[in-house]
Amino acid sequence: MSIPPNACRICSTLNAIVAHGLKRGFSETHTHIRTHESGLSEVNLFLKSFVLVLLLSITAQVGVAQQIPSSPQGAEAEGVTFPHGASPPRIAPSFAARFRGTAERRCVTPYSNVGVDSSSHSDGPLRSGEFIVRYGGLFVNQPTKMLWMPLHNPSDYSGTLLIRAVRPDHPDDSLRVSVSDWGWSGSHVNSGYVSSVAFPSPGTWLVIATAGPDWGCYLLSVAG
Repeated sequence: MSIPPNACRICSTLNAIVAHGLKRGFSETHTHIRTHESGLSEVNLFLKSFVLVLLLSITAQVGVAQQIPSSPQGAEAEGVTFPHGASPPRIAPSFAARFRGTAERRCVTPYSNVGVDSSSHSDGPLRSGEFIVRYGGLFVNQPTKMLWMPLHNPSDYSGTLLIRAVRPDHPDDSLRVSVSDWGWSGSHVNSGYVSSVAFPSPGTWLVIATAGPDWGCYLLSVAG
């Protein structure tokens, strides 16, 4: 199970607080150990309670981070609450050109005209929210290279791409892919993550991509 960055930061803070608290607790009680032996026990009890609360908080955050919405409605509800980032000073040309899909945080299909941006056309890149994706044919159990371009390009904003996918009609079929390596074509602003995804069963897959403050959702058909 992967630990989200915010949980790692909490862990680092926790270690510092506990180390400082233990040091302070022992130094304060050392000079009065004969007359205030109960002081050390109280300090330790407080620290243990504090540690327990933070660990429970971290566990809850990890659980939420690992969930995969099983429906487009659930995914779009996640998109509403997923943090937004400030507009980057420079973006890949694909975001300013014509594309299929929508700049809104909605789950899009490659050939649907529902909710499609008015500047879309049938053979452009596919956009949802802050992500543009390019890929070839999707076939069951065959690794497929997929190029994911976030609005905040990884050349300027280092991060990790997380892909979560599930079959809405068969939620037991799911996958997660994490990608930290990225590449570019021409200019570094035109950069993205390249993933190799093998879908384990045919059918329609709900695919959610996140990286930093960027979010996107796609309904992709995988052939048998």
